[in-house]
Amino acid sequence: MIKYMKASGFRVNNDAFRENSWYFRNALVRANYNDLQKGIHSTTKFLELFFANLLLDTNHELKNCYMHVDFVDESALQNATFKTPKL
Repeated sequence: MIKYMKASGFRVNNDAFRENSWYFRNALVRANYNDLQKGIHSTTKFLELFFANLLLDTNHELKNCYMHVDFVDESALQNATFKTPKL
């Protein structure tokens, strides 16, 4: 991911991935996990928060507990604003 972002003109290092490795791993899982019988749908919201912090210098709280499928706080996720990154 870092190599791809650098090739795309972004200035990034491994710090965010190292400091939030468990969150990033779980965000990847949530972006791909579905259990339609239980009403669980994949979502990229958590990856978006991670990359907003990394690329847009935002300060979203990255907590694994927010990714639990029984955790409901859609207002916090819907209120997150995203800006287009500058190269």
